[in-house]
Amino acid sequence: MASSSVTGRVALITGSVSSEGIGYGIAKVLARKGHSIILHGRREMAEVEPLREHLEKEYRVKAHYLRANLLQRSEIEEMCEKIKTMYPGGVDVLVNNAGTSCPRFADEFSPEKWDEVIAVN
Repeated sequence: MASSSVTGRVALITGSVSSEGIGYGIAKVLARKGHSIILHGRREMAEVEPLREHLEKEYRVKAHYLRANLLQRSEIEEMCEKIKTMYPGGVDVLVNNAGTSCPRFADEFSPEKWDEVIAVN
């Protein structure tokens, strides 16, 4: 059940669409406390819908999913505009959880892959 102490607060958690991931775990904790949740990732809506629905049903909060590639400024700007429309008062809690890596040693990354890791992380 949602806690009345944070009712009306909004949380955006980037990189939060893996059911076993840290980001989704954080989303569940914040939902349990009564925050409306904005999940973020790069997956198709159909893949994320069960996670979004679970948050709404289990914690009785509003939950949304916004897809955006954090390497694309235009997609970030579009996500921000959607958030402004949904929540004119803005986001109260931002969790920068999105990240990327390469399963190698850093000195084996191509310069392009290194730039990508730095840009997202």
